[in-house]
Amino acid sequence: MKKLMLLGVSLLGAAIILTGCGNAQDKAQGEWKHTYKATKYTNHSDNITIKDDNLVLDIKGDELPATKIENPKDDTFKFSYDGDKKRVTFKAKVDTKNDKLKVTQEGEKGSDVFKKVKE
Repeated sequence: MKKLMLLGVSLLGAAIILTGCGNAQDKAQGEWKHTYKATKYTNHSDNITIKDDNLVLDIKGDELPATKIENPKDDTFKFSYDGDKKRVTFKAKVDTKNDKLKVTQEGEKGSDVFKKVKE
């Protein structure tokens, strides 16, 4: 009986450890939402949907074409879009502890914080 209990505890521990493994792309799968106050009476929201290595950005209702996740590391990855005059690159940092995705445009200070949409 003790061996069976020990095996069960070991399997549970392994499952918890494996859940925390993977790179930022794996950790960021799903939907993310950033809501902000546009005027005194209106709010806007931007959405990011990540499925496999595809990222779709929806800004104020305008969905941009899907792009690929680039250079995934332990808790960061990059993605790019073609802007009006040049290619714009963003860096995303995944905070799994607080269910947040912090997105910063390369060369800019500050980041937009997206919250994980609960399924």
